[in-house]
Parts: sequence; C-alpha cells; structure tokens
Amino acid sequence: MKTEKSPLRLTEGQRRSLCAGLQIIEEKLRILKLLAENGSYSGEMFRLQMDLDDQDLQQLARVRTNILGHIRVIKEELHLPSSNNRFSDSIRATEGYLWAMLRDEMSDKLKRYGKVDQNLSAVLDPEIRRIIEQLNRLSRMVSAPDKRD
Repeated sequence: MKTEKSPLRLTEGQRRSLCAGLQIIEEKLRILKLLAENGSYSGEMFRLQMDLDDQDLQQLARVRTNILGHIRVIKEELHLPSSNNRFSDSIRATEGYLWAMLRDEMSDKLKRYGKVDQNLSAVLDPEIRRIIEQLNRLSRMVSAPDKRD
C-alpha cells in the first residue's frame, strides 16, 4: 500500500523567502538565456561581449535547464505559488533601487572615496538629478490609472 506523504509545513516568512529567492534565480537564468541568444551588445557605459563558443553555450543551456528543473521540483514538493508579475510592477520596483544607487553617486556621496573636485557637483549632480527625474517620469507613466488592472 502506498502512503501519501504529509506536506511539509513552511512559515509564511519561509514561503516568501523561498519564492523570492527562487524567482530571482529563475529570472537571472532567463536573462542569461536571452543574452546567450542575442550575443554581444553595448550601452553607453558598458559592452557585453560574447566570449563563449557554441559548445560552452550548449553546456550553459543544459545547466540552466537542470537548475530550472530543480526549481520546479522544489515548487511542486513545497506547493509554492507562482507569482504573476506585471512589467509595470518591475519598472516601479526598479525605480527605488536605481534612485538609491544614483543618489550614492552624487558628488557629496563620492567624498567617501577621497577629496571631491569642487567643480564636480556642477557637472555631475544636475545630470544625475535629470536621470532621477526621468526614472520618476517612467514610474508615473506606468502607474497611471489606465495602466493598472
């Protein structure tokens, strides 16, 4: 006779932590897949150069698939819910993170690395403020009432 195992019990905090952590891993793996498929690309401050050959990319795909399989097992065994995130929610969540990061790059915060040129604030700070304004604009745009449910 086959006996059914009783489900493992998780506290709400444990469940949320597992869901968040596994979701972040899955999202990063999906980003890696997109990067592997699209190859090199450049921005204003960076260039990502594909340095893996086809064999490496195939190995990466197998490992990624294996990891996603393990995530699926954990999800099923622990009866973890899938989240249903909207792109606009991701934009809004990213805004706060980017704002904090940009604020740390303003001239007054750069003092932690040594003496700051007295003219730096006139050049750097207005541009950082403009970026923050644009991030706020982006967040307001996706938060508009007609963009929600």
